[in-house]
Amino acid sequence: MLEEGKGGRLSAALARLAESGFVSDDAGKNPETGADIREKKYRLRDNYARFYLKYVAPVKRVIDCCRTRRACQSAPRLCTRAN
Repeated sequence: MLEEGKGGRLSAALARLAESGFVSDDAGKNPETGADIREKKYRLRDNYARFYLKYVAPVKRVIDCCRTRRACQSAPRLCTRAN
């Protein structure tokens, strides 16, 4: 868990992201007492950002390398570019 003070820079950034619709915040309720939970959980709402982080970011290095012919020749199974 991040040890950022209440009202810090992280809180301000998350509030701006929530306001713009990129993330949603959920305070939630305690199932036993019904009281609000103090800590919020944030969820990425932007579908493009979710796609990028799940599928593109893990293989971005391969994608960037395959832009050159030499990289495609050295790792042909990782690149679909024609040699």
